[in-house]
Formats: sequence, structure tokens, C-alpha cells
Amino acid sequence: VMQPEVMILDEPTSQLDPEGTEEVFRVVDQLSRTGKTIIMVEQKLEKTYHLQEVIIADTVSTTNQQKDVLGKAAAGYLKSILKDNDIIGVGMGTTIRYIAPYAPRQFQNLTFIPLLGGTGNIDYTLDANHVVDHLSKAFCGEGQHLYVPAVVSHVQTKRTLMKEDSIRQIMNAYDHLNVALVGIGTADN
Repeated sequence: VMQPEVMILDEPTSQLDPEGTEEVFRVVDQLSRTGKTIIMVEQKLEKTYHLQEVIIADTVSTTNQQKDVLGKAAAGYLKSILKDNDIIGVGMGTTIRYIAPYAPRQFQNLTFIPLLGGTGNIDYTLDANHVVDHLSKAFCGEGQHLYVPAVVSHVQTKRTLMKEDSIRQIMNAYDHLNVALVGIGTADN
């Protein structure tokens, strides 16, 4: 059996049903975990993954360079979808912060709100409130804060916190979000 180091798959899912597509991606995932390089050309990423739009970002050599490339790509996309008076929910993480240097400034009255509370002992620059500050300044918008822990130990603590006007205002704003910026990764990235 051949064991190539690099595999090029040209539209491997184009004629498959959903189960076959899932199996292809399971096998590709297994192969990539063994150190194989897999290049996949897929004309229908949107359809395959049920996405509205796909943006491809270049791969670069360092983590910070990669975050910069992703930040620039995200800022470009935001420029195409944001409107004046939008409310943007913001998660935690450094990659989201990398949007700031490329922030388009043509919008009026953007509001940035955290999607979760404080995270305790990890680097404060990852905290959603800090990222809100960073982005709201870059976009010349307004930032709001959620001064609560992201996780509490008891349901009663949550109920008590939810009685606070400032917390309820943020939570109610979630129903009016136009965009959510959420990073996927770990706190030590």
C-alpha cells in the first residue's frame, strides 16, 4: 500500500452523499494526525459545510504572524458586512484582538459587548472585556463591560447576579447582536 507524504485530493466530496462526505473528512483528519500533508481542493466549501461564505487565509510561519493574517482577513470581512449602529458581541482571545490594527473606521455608532464574563487567572489581555476595549477604540465605537465571572459555582449566585441592572442590560443586548466574534482555541495560545 502506498504511503505518500503529500496527498492532493481534487474535490473528493463532490459526488458524495452527506455520510460519504463525513467519512472522507474523518479519513483526512486521521491522515493529517499522522503527519501527512493533505491538500484538498474543494469548489463547494460553502455547500459542504453549510456556510454562507468562505474566506481563505494564508498560512505563515509563526503564531503571531498567523494571528495577524487572520485579523486582517476578519477585518476585511467585517468591512463588507458591518453597518452603522451594529452591535457586535465579542468573545475572548488574542486572535480577535488582531482585528484591531486593520479595523475599518467608516462606521458610526458601533457597540461592542462581551459575550462572557471574566476568566480569572489567565492573561487579562485574553479577557472579553479587554478585547471589547481594544476593538471599540480601533473601530471608534463604544464598548460595554460585563463585570462578572464567566463561570460561577452555584445557581443561586447566577440568579443573584442576573438581578443586577448592568448585567441584565448586557444580557438583553444579546438578542440584538448583528455580529459575534468568537475565537476557537485555548487560553494558552
